[in-house]
Amino acid sequence: MNRSGPATSRLVILGLGLVYLVGLGVGLIWFQWPALWITALTLGVCGLLLLMLNPLIGVHAFVVLLFAENVIVSENGVTGMKVIGGVILVGWLLNVAIRRKALFHLDGFVVTMLFFVGWCGMTLISAWDSQVALSRLLTFVQLGLAALMFISVVDTPAKTRGLLRTIVICTCVATLVGMFLYYSGATTKVEGIGENRNRFACYINIAIVCAYILQQTGRTSIRRLTVFVTLPLLFMGLALTFSRAGILVMIIAVLSLWFRFAKERKLRMLAASVVIVSAVAIVLPDAFWERVNTIVPAVRGREETFGRRINLWQVGFRMITAHPILGVGVGNYERALPRYARGEMRSVQLRAHNAYVNVAAETGLVGLALFLLLHVLAIRSARAGIRNGQRTGDHDLTLVSIAIETGIVVIMLSALSASSEGLKYLWMLFGMGVAAGRMEAAGDVVEGEGETEDDIVGREVTA
Repeated sequence: MNRSGPATSRLVILGLGLVYLVGLGVGLIWFQWPALWITALTLGVCGLLLLMLNPLIGVHAFVVLLFAENVIVSENGVTGMKVIGGVILVGWLLNVAIRRKALFHLDGFVVTMLFFVGWCGMTLISAWDSQVALSRLLTFVQLGLAALMFISVVDTPAKTRGLLRTIVICTCVATLVGMFLYYSGATTKVEGIGENRNRFACYINIAIVCAYILQQTGRTSIRRLTVFVTLPLLFMGLALTFSRAGILVMIIAVLSLWFRFAKERKLRMLAASVVIVSAVAIVLPDAFWERVNTIVPAVRGREETFGRRINLWQVGFRMITAHPILGVGVGNYERALPRYARGEMRSVQLRAHNAYVNVAAETGLVGLALFLLLHVLAIRSARAGIRNGQRTGDHDLTLVSIAIETGIVVIMLSALSASSEGLKYLWMLFGMGVAAGRMEAAGDVVEGEGETEDDIVGREVTA
């Protein structure tokens, strides 16, 4: 055990306090900062210190902010999530520094992620707009650090289970807000808080998976029932997004979970799920069924938004053909679109609405290969967590690893009609998947020392 940790923490806190006081004095006397700035700076410093001492709070705050990241947007397009997310990452980095831990352990996923971010930097050479490319590159750097933070912090099944609870709670709150706005006539669809409906449908699908898993890991009947009653709300909210892609992905995800229940002979859970889906279907408005009935005609005739997506994909294929190695530059799909579009598509300012086409067009086929490899490695690590849990009899590790694996698959399927490469949720699940694959060592230590998992979590929080 590193005994210099507490002493180092006190020195770092003292140093930050002195820097803050000096900066505050200079701002008040020399620059005459307004009171709002002083308040924001004080809250930021206090939050930074709290996150430095307990980075687990930061990862939960990261999840909460996912559902409100577009609420606060400055004139230059900077979101509140980028600012607060930066504070969370700095707090975690300070915690790593004072504990003298390695920032990351080189493995297949980390090496691939470094190559992917590095390759995005290489595409600056061919970027149509270097400023846009640089901004997008910095976003991927932040996302990579976020993945490393989740790998480092969410290192036990108990912590993972707590994070899944936060996901379900936040999604339910956002769904209630969206349904209130829908039924009050303020919106024509449920889209969460500052989100678009397709992205929010993806969030709800992940929350549905988490709710099913949490129901299985509940320690008491009350906890299991509390989680189970969130499912009707989530199913209803998903339907009212009127996202056709979201509905199709939900069917695939739920059927895969039901198949697992059938294999494990959890027939009561399977029957209750069928009853919930049937009850929700009965109370859905006619607008939902009208929307569902447009799926097949839209695909056959390339009509409505599906037809627009097909045209965007064709433009992306032209970019890939012209620039197969470096692409048109990371983040530059919209900038390059008028050059490769035809007809009325020249005036459109949209992304490809397909993560794989978008990544290939912007970073070339090399970037696409690295991006796909990140998914494969994260899923493989999550599956390693499933196998480790089954081998050691750790039921919680098995289930939370299933939730992570299914969540990544949900985003992969959603990415066929939306952009996911910059989705913070995806990189969060990447980190959780890699962490799940590394939890076997922690389980061996617990067994050897005769401690329970909750004992270790409690000791870490106390420390």
